[in-house]
Amino acid sequence: MNIAEVARLAGTSKATVSHVLTGNVNVSPKTKAKVLEIIDRYGYIPNRHAQALAGSPTHMIGVVLNELSNFFFTEIAEGITFTLENKGYVAVMCFTGWNQQKEDSAIQMLLQNHVPLTVSRPI
Repeated sequence: MNIAEVARLAGTSKATVSHVLTGNVNVSPKTKAKVLEIIDRYGYIPNRHAQALAGSPTHMIGVVLNELSNFFFTEIAEGITFTLENKGYVAVMCFTGWNQQKEDSAIQMLLQNHVPLTVSRPI
């Protein structure tokens, strides 16, 4: 199921369905309830890649860490995850094992998927 099918079943436009999903535009309570009922009934899951391409935030942040065996990096990963979850975001963690090629690949993958990222580097 895609957003166009949800809109057709709810008798609305794709833009209205998008507004219901993002909550950033007022939609009448009746229309909102109908869209949410269709979403619930058919198990619609928004396509985050399509949202990113359309310029909507994905609510994902990429984090590239060199390792987790070092307690310092474990604490960083836990702190980032906790902070992001409290703000409605999710961390996409990539671990590179101090391998520059893996780090470059992870960064490229995150950028290709429109995921903002942060990279840990030793001081």
